[in-house]
Amino acid sequence: MSLSVIILAAGQGSRMGAGVPKTLREVAGRPMLDWVLAALKPLKVDRTLVMVHPNAQSVKHHLEHTHPDVESIEQSQPLGTGHAVQEAIQYLDDQQQVLILLGDVPGVQSEDLQALIDQTGQGFGLLTTTVTDPNMLGRIVRDSKGQVLGVVEASEASLSEKNICEINTGVCLAPVHFLKQALPHIKPHASKGEYYLLDVLPQWLAEHSTLQVWHASGGDSLCGVNTPLECSRISRILQIRQAERWIQAGVHIEDVHRINIRGNVKVESGAWIDANVVLSGDTSIASGARVGFGSYLFNTQVGPDVLIHPYSVCESVQLNRSAQVGPYAVIRSSKVGESTQLGSFVEVKRSDIGQSVKAKHLSYLGDAVIASQVNIGAGVITCNYDGANKHTTVIQAGAFVGAAVQLIAPVTVGKGAFVAAGATLRADAPEDCLTIEPRSKLKYVKRWKRPKKQP
Repeated sequence: MSLSVIILAAGQGSRMGAGVPKTLREVAGRPMLDWVLAALKPLKVDRTLVMVHPNAQSVKHHLEHTHPDVESIEQSQPLGTGHAVQEAIQYLDDQQQVLILLGDVPGVQSEDLQALIDQTGQGFGLLTTTVTDPNMLGRIVRDSKGQVLGVVEASEASLSEKNICEINTGVCLAPVHFLKQALPHIKPHASKGEYYLLDVLPQWLAEHSTLQVWHASGGDSLCGVNTPLECSRISRILQIRQAERWIQAGVHIEDVHRINIRGNVKVESGAWIDANVVLSGDTSIASGARVGFGSYLFNTQVGPDVLIHPYSVCESVQLNRSAQVGPYAVIRSSKVGESTQLGSFVEVKRSDIGQSVKAKHLSYLGDAVIASQVNIGAGVITCNYDGANKHTTVIQAGAFVGAAVQLIAPVTVGKGAFVAAGATLRADAPEDCLTIEPRSKLKYVKRWKRPKKQP
């Protein structure tokens, strides 16, 4: 029997504050809805439908641009989960099973979804978990033999039922034909006037007597996210979960509680990551690479055996094999060649740095094309901005640029050229030549008065 999916994502998230629809709120660097969709990738799914609020056009646009294979459907009125599924189910074939998830439960995992599918077969199944504080979550009610009798909402639970810590995660699996037949008969709840999907359970149990349940170990990570505080908590849970997976795969992580993983980050076995590191965006770290304490990487590809010293910043950077960066380096929108060393307080922006280049102290290299085997002395600056436009500095292979040199772009330092310390280079330096800027003799002004601050 084929499988389709409905994701309920029509909630506006009034408690989250104004601005972004709830399911587009980021947790661990990705919208909540994207986490749910990612959990579906390993499953064999025919169609995925996402129910959205009529006013949440940004959710539809997000799906169109990032998940073109997912269909969005507007819920005519926000009248609860039962109403939303009743509207979506009309688009599915009667012979299918449908997996129903909530768009604000980013902690759901593929393994649990597959286990629920395998256990349920063509029946009706629920995904449950046990949490430390069930608060306003629906409780799973069982009989003395452990069989599930139903789900009771927190607002309607008795005192004894409120003590139950096994909760409904909002994930269930059911036959499409049954839901089409049962949903029109459920009644709205007096407390909110909403239709609850799992009010179909009494009819299912009356007809089939058995209900499948997969109890997930996720606990608090499977609770819905409704407030900024819950958003922060689930973000940390997801980051620790990812860090632990990397450790199991052979990555060294100094402290899983002091690493920030935000986005689509990939780390190979054999990599080493120190504490207080932030990895974000589409960042990848190859085997043998080491990322030092307090470093920040965004959209950065780190090659094998790269060494990033503490407190370095890399944004949209490609670091090739055995490159070294930092400490306290800032590299942006650049390529760094094999075995190149960019040392302490070096800033690089929009530059292409070749192999085995050395710039080890206090330099700024912006809009530069630097070939292999170049040495950049301390305090070198590429003066790339004329007040209106940016210009390129080219330094050819084997050149040596001495300390405190200012390169007034556009300018080229030829192959094998040597630019003496302190020069201000306004014209090209010929290859294989020593370029020296003449300096006037020191001038002394006697009885000179230092300027004073105005009162």
